[in-house]
Amino acid sequence: MSAILKVLQNRKMEVELNSEVVELALIDDFTKQVMQGEKSSSAYVGSIIKAKDQLKNTIALFKAALKKAEDLKVKAKELGVDITKDKSYSSKMKIAESKLSEAERVLKAIS
Repeated sequence: MSAILKVLQNRKMEVELNSEVVELALIDDFTKQVMQGEKSSSAYVGSIIKAKDQLKNTIALFKAALKKAEDLKVKAKELGVDITKDKSYSSKMKIAESKLSEAERVLKAIS
């Protein structure tokens, strides 16, 4: 009976060592994933911050352009010209308004 007990005790020790190896492997996997996530997160966060800054600059440019367009419209009217009938002016206004709206929408989505 004592021989059977020794075999069982040895098996128990072997099982415990195997579980410790598995637990250590899980800790290593967890650590690697956290490190990869941290690296990835840092890169993406930096890119998003840069994109937000660029969008803010783009929005400012379009707002300034639209303000200039409004000033141009007033000045043209003072000269008796209806600039809104000019195809180039109208086309650029539509582009500026559309792109401004798009940039504001994207900025809001990533903020």
